[in-house]
Amino acid sequence: MRHGMIVVGLMMGACFADPPADGGGSASGTTSDAETSTSSTGDSTETTDAASSSSGLLPDTSSSSSTTGCEDGELDCPCFPNGTCGADLVCAVETCVPNQCGNGMPNLGEECDDGNPIPGDGCAADCTYETQCFVGNFGGNPIRLASFAIDRAGNIGHRATTTTVGESLPPQSFSDETSVTRRGRFVYLANDDTIESFEVGLDGTFTTTSTDLQIEGLLGLATDRRLPWVLAASDNGQFALRRIEGAPNGANPEVAETLDVSLSNGSNAVLLDFHPQLSVAYVLVEPADFANNVEIVTLEFNAAGDLGPAHVEVLSNIGFVRGMRAVEQPSQLLLTGTFYALDGNGCFGRIGLLGNGRLTGVEPDANCMSPWGGYVGIIQPNPAGPVLFGTTAPRIAEWDGEGDPVNTVQTTGARHFLRQPWPDTLLVASDSQLLTVGLDGDGATTRVLDSVALESEELAPEDGNNAAFQAGVMLPCPDATGP
Repeated sequence: MRHGMIVVGLMMGACFADPPADGGGSASGTTSDAETSTSSTGDSTETTDAASSSSGLLPDTSSSSSTTGCEDGELDCPCFPNGTCGADLVCAVETCVPNQCGNGMPNLGEECDDGNPIPGDGCAADCTYETQCFVGNFGGNPIRLASFAIDRAGNIGHRATTTTVGESLPPQSFSDETSVTRRGRFVYLANDDTIESFEVGLDGTFTTTSTDLQIEGLLGLATDRRLPWVLAASDNGQFALRRIEGAPNGANPEVAETLDVSLSNGSNAVLLDFHPQLSVAYVLVEPADFANNVEIVTLEFNAAGDLGPAHVEVLSNIGFVRGMRAVEQPSQLLLTGTFYALDGNGCFGRIGLLGNGRLTGVEPDANCMSPWGGYVGIIQPNPAGPVLFGTTAPRIAEWDGEGDPVNTVQTTGARHFLRQPWPDTLLVASDSQLLTVGLDGDGATTRVLDSVALESEELAPEDGNNAAFQAGVMLPCPDATGP
């Protein structure tokens, strides 16, 4: 890789693709929100249907043992009635194929393959996905962090809750959405001007590991699954981006590098995201005076993590931004919020991205649909499928890249945080509930799978605290079996 803008493309796909669990194996096709536990983190992973990930054609199942002499359980023959095969074989598409679990590539009969037998990294030793946990920051004073196990059927079960004194980030605009991120099994929490870290056990329980890192004017945190560090934004009179590193396992975070960035009007809050393929981060900055001149910083970094250069552009027709996500349909940056130039309320806008990750222009192509309320969360489960929006209507909306989004699943609450614990499952976190929704092969929503009322788990908004759920991350918790 070279310094500056680095095209990772297929190299990233080969080296960093992981399943909906941290560090597990994956291939191309659908995406899921898990992050790598050993060397990287982030919000998007790639998986594929096992039948399409083989290096060859599917076995010929048109004939049976009665006509070919095939014995059940043998290579390229039907599986035993109980779905198993003989030694060193696995059952895939009702046919016995070689067991290649552990070679680092998902093959027929495998859900994932990360090339190691280590538990807790998302891909189990038998090449099946491990149970996922959603760890959410539910705000309040004291701050409440809670974990929920999500099994393959989409069932949700509360695992553990821990508290820490503080009020997280100020609930200004969208700032709280960047209040928690993770690296490996460590969750980093932005608690006012302090970054606290918590180790999350394989059963979803919490252990406090650090409360010492102070960054004056801390605005938000973000990580990417490809990177062994965390990006932090702050403004104590000078807007700055910092690379936060720690021990190999993610404990004891400390500032490794600081890059000062000149802005026109200071900053009140930020949103942070990473380009899905390139070594580029995007920092959307709401100005300190809430004026109609949101700025966006395109930050380049190299393989060593060195930050810079940073390019600043002004989005003059956006006032209040609720979400930002770099998606692959085609490569573009999607924003949600209020677009003053179009007199809209409940809009989303798209900005094209050049091959080097830079913005093609500063005026987004916006769509405003006031009957929908505001667009909030954004996710694209399948790079070839629709983009999903959470709305304050409240519903999930699907957009295929043309025309208006289509109204789909009914939800509750105003805040919508969208993540993908499994290739076929969407997680929706709002002010009042956690909800899992099925996804089809194209990444479109199908039906509600399960829901948990936050009030029943003592995580609903408290008196005087209207912003209960704020942000969350996914990581594997294989010891948390079932809901």
